[in-house]
Amino acid sequence: VSLGAARLDIWPFQVAAVLLGAVLFGTGLAVIGYCPATGMAASGEGSYDAMIGVLGMTTCAGIYVAAYDWLQAVGIALGDYGKVTVPDALGLPPWLVIGVLTVVVIIGLWIIERHERRGAQRPA
Repeated sequence: VSLGAARLDIWPFQVAAVLLGAVLFGTGLAVIGYCPATGMAASGEGSYDAMIGVLGMTTCAGIYVAAYDWLQAVGIALGDYGKVTVPDALGLPPWLVIGVLTVVVIIGLWIIERHERRGAQRPA
């Protein structure tokens, strides 16, 4: 962003909306057993349960669009912190946050690889 190579479209951080979305997404995931992309792929392969899930996803998306103004009126925007990014919230430069996250991911992957290698060496 600071190099001008990309433009961020930052949405407002609304706690109630994020929590409601997370609950609905997690519930749907648990009920049909597919994430949206996998559900679409399985539906394309002829899986009837995935087809029902895709029908549910599209129906609920339509309901959300139709009810958006009402949801805004009843307080889905509760806890609106505005357009904030993680570096803004932490008061740190973006490249420092990216660097720290990169190191954390590398260490995490190294730990996973080490753990899997140990599991593969155990006799069956």
